[in-house]
Amino acid sequence: MWGDPVIWLRAVLVLTAGITNKIMSASVDSNEKLVFRIFGKNTENFIDRDRELSAMEKLAREGLAAPLYARFSNGILCGYLPGTTVTADQLKNTHMQRQ
Repeated sequence: MWGDPVIWLRAVLVLTAGITNKIMSASVDSNEKLVFRIFGKNTENFIDRDRELSAMEKLAREGLAAPLYARFSNGILCGYLPGTTVTADQLKNTHMQRQ
């Protein structure tokens, strides 16, 4: 992916949007960010992580999600896609549903 097996991370940022995960982003260079998702304690009791990651991989192949680079026993490493959280009102909007 980057050629050199050693990756220098810059500007590590802890994000607050995670409900069941701790989420951190890190800049690799000026053009690329990575996201580390550390799964919350015991969340595997109500979230099927295998199905979740399978869905992420399928979405990434279609260009609808960031690529998944690594999986750990307690989290994942994936690419970063900029965006915003969809609100309940936006979900009700038929124009938004077609996008």
